[in-house]
Amino acid sequence: MRIVSIVIGAVLILAAVRWDSGGSNLWPLLKGDFEPGKQGNFLAWFVAILVIGGIGYIPELKSISSVLLAIVIVGLLFSAIKKNPSLLSQAAQAVTSAPQQGAA
Repeated sequence: MRIVSIVIGAVLILAAVRWDSGGSNLWPLLKGDFEPGKQGNFLAWFVAILVIGGIGYIPELKSISSVLLAIVIVGLLFSAIKKNPSLLSQAAQAVTSAPQQGAA
């Protein structure tokens, strides 16, 4: 698992260096995801899920952990819907549309 993490990290760093010089703004986007002061960043959600998962290892608190995890997932969904209000209609359209068959 460590090797996979190292490879993913190396790919992200190389992509950021190469694409940033080519005019893409990958690095600011990644930086924004991990900025502690920014609302809705990846790091805050990750830590919340990690702490709640850790609480779930205590047998007496497993049910409380499950409820808290469900609340965090609902919060994630509401946060995504707040950023993109047409998300639900896009998801419904993706579910109801027939799969496209490629040319053989």
